[in-house]
Amino acid sequence: DVHKNGHGLSQQHGEDAADFASEAVMMGLRLHEGIQLNMIETRAGPRAGWLNEDELQHLCRQGLLSLNDDHLALTYDGKAVMNTVIGRLLT
Repeated sequence: DVHKNGHGLSQQHGEDAADFASEAVMMGLRLHEGIQLNMIETRAGPRAGWLNEDELQHLCRQGLLSLNDDHLALTYDGKAVMNTVIGRLLT
């Protein structure tokens, strides 16, 4: 996979992909550095299948999330309501 795709991640399918994406978002947003959405897409498929894009934009406008390119992180205010934010993000 590394030589062929430039990374060692393999694509997941169906329920496995949704579970992976949910776990990656839940665990990754708890970290200070946040997550790279494109890396999750590499394993779980297009974000439309696991991420609520409308809610993402809404949460960014509310100042609870920061999205720069494909890097997503909780803001200081978002950390206070982390579980709610994560629940609203996942489809």
